[in-house]
Amino acid sequence: MSEFKEKFDEYLDKQAEIHAADFQVQRNVVQSGYAFPMSASYRNDDPRYMLGIKGALQDENLCGEYCFFAPCEQLTEEKLDWYFEAGNTIRDALTEQSAPGHQFTMIGLVLCTEGFSPKLHRKVRRHSDIKRYKKTGTGWSEVRICVVDLADGAVYANADGDALRRRLTKGVPQTKPSIWAKLLGRA
Repeated sequence: MSEFKEKFDEYLDKQAEIHAADFQVQRNVVQSGYAFPMSASYRNDDPRYMLGIKGALQDENLCGEYCFFAPCEQLTEEKLDWYFEAGNTIRDALTEQSAPGHQFTMIGLVLCTEGFSPKLHRKVRRHSDIKRYKKTGTGWSEVRICVVDLADGAVYANADGDALRRRLTKGVPQTKPSIWAKLLGRA
């Protein structure tokens, strides 16, 4: 087994542990023709209640988040574009925009790599992909991209993926010391 494969498997195990409380974690998932070693999903379709009373105007509240993990030992610009397109395809398949009460659907792609170039970091950071469904008037959807550099533990996210980045790093020690640790001489 390669060193990258071992690191990736350890990372998946840690993420499964982090997501287990709030998400449904599945291994070896195929979504919209794309295969992923792991996914974590959350879907809420409970009715809305205000002060314990079910709302009369809207009987459903549909929202969901779907996160897919993929290994990309050598992430190139072409491969990154391929994942951007995969995110859009998956979003189109999972978003129920015409469903009554659709609030939002978030698709997260977590790409694990080794050695992430600054050029690609810029491309990921500038990528924003939000759709608002004005025609049907039923919410919005977005594709979040996070790239995890398994070499140093750094996590890079697109403009919409900061919340996903924070969740991915919850409880995961970072190998890079913080600026405060450097300033205080603890690094």
